[in-house]
Amino acid sequence: MKYDKAIEFADRAIDCIKEAYPAYLIKAETFFALGKTDDALDAINTMLDYNSLNTQAYHAVGNTYYKLHKYLDAVEYYNRALDIEPSYEKSIIAKISSLYYSKRYTACLNFALEYENKVD
Repeated sequence: MKYDKAIEFADRAIDCIKEAYPAYLIKAETFFALGKTDDALDAINTMLDYNSLNTQAYHAVGNTYYKLHKYLDAVEYYNRALDIEPSYEKSIIAKISSLYYSKRYTACLNFALEYENKVD
């Protein structure tokens, strides 16, 4: 029942503001929790259609995958965020963490060293 309410309220927010990427993420995370992966991916893809140049939106999708322990999927979205804004520190740190937890140690170290002098 609470899942239905979460989706309902997210849909209300989306009806008001189509670019409201947090509402799409609530829907996606709710669908993932229900095991409805296709619906979750649809919510994410729709959100990105409205936010195709929004660094924070891509970062947030990466965080969604990170929470699901899908680290390589998370890296893909952190990369997209960094394509838009190469010095977005949150995505840099999250990508390092995702590479580490996916046991891509060499890639993790190389990426960290690459960005070591680019951000504070």
